[in-house]
Amino acid sequence: MTPDVAFSRYKELVDLAEKQKIEAERKEREKQQKVIDEIRTASSNNSSSSSSNNNKDRNAGVKVVRTIAKETKKAHVDKIKSSISSTPAAASDDPLTYLQYAAESGHVESQIRYANHLLPKSPLEAMTYYEMSNSNEGWFNLGHVYWTGVEGAVEKDTEKAVECFKKAADNGDADSLYFLGVHQSSLSSIKLSASLGHSGALYYLALHNYGEDPSDLVRFKSELLSAAEASPEAMALVGESYFSGSDGFPKRHDDALEWWKKAAEAGDAEAAVSAGALLYHGSLPQVPKDRSAAFQYYQMAGELGSTDGWINVAACYAEGEGVPKCEKTAKYIIETMVKKPVADDDDKT
Repeated sequence: MTPDVAFSRYKELVDLAEKQKIEAERKEREKQQKVIDEIRTASSNNSSSSSSNNNKDRNAGVKVVRTIAKETKKAHVDKIKSSISSTPAAASDDPLTYLQYAAESGHVESQIRYANHLLPKSPLEAMTYYEMSNSNEGWFNLGHVYWTGVEGAVEKDTEKAVECFKKAADNGDADSLYFLGVHQSSLSSIKLSASLGHSGALYYLALHNYGEDPSDLVRFKSELLSAAEASPEAMALVGESYFSGSDGFPKRHDDALEWWKKAAEAGDAEAAVSAGALLYHGSLPQVPKDRSAAFQYYQMAGELGSTDGWINVAACYAEGEGVPKCEKTAKYIIETMVKKPVADDDDKT
């Protein structure tokens, strides 16, 4: 078997596993939605019942809780069974076997991926494969290992790290040039990285150059828009500039919304909150109110790690804005997503 064939087989197995994971997550979301729907139904039934039926309502509530627990347990078992029964015989192959074979046979991309897999548990072996690849990505990753060190395995060594970064930078690696520029205060390296299209370097330069003289406002806008082609932070800043009408941008809330949406979809949680807030309140005539869309962006922000996002999601459930009203769901979100768990006495230092 050639290294290319082995690597192709590895990718096939990984793709298959990813598809199965996505399907399992979809089914799990359906189960969770069913639980939420049952909570809503129980809440509605309880609120419409008379006080003379309190015992009956309590029994109904207990029944719902038991049903939810049963469904949750069943979903877990079904998920395990599904992962076993739906896996074709070919998928029983270990993809890492193919990846390791391709890596040991000199396949560069396999060496990088195999090293990434080894790094958490076998950092020294991973470093060997990074160096073996003799590629920009390999030297960059090896540089990071030396730069940060690995507790109990690799001592931090900034000199070796810089040597690795320079090997990649000498071959035109934009990431390494940017890293060296930032950590060695080398503006020339950052500029070179920016010239290669590195979004982080472009964003850095835009902020660095802004304010040097009044004519730089045009350059700032140009560099910021270039950075915003790939940088979520730059996208969010463009949105803020359009929203406030600053930094050379006209005040246009519809453009602000579009840039915040782009940043949110690229993983910026705060941009998702901003998009949600603008949609929630609206800004006529450019942005009409859309509470349903606002809820979606608040939820996206929460899933990206924003506490403000979850607070707004809970508020939407509590008030029935953009989503059917359900105070129990709002309370559940506050208790599980917003409030920080209190450490036990034994855990305190």
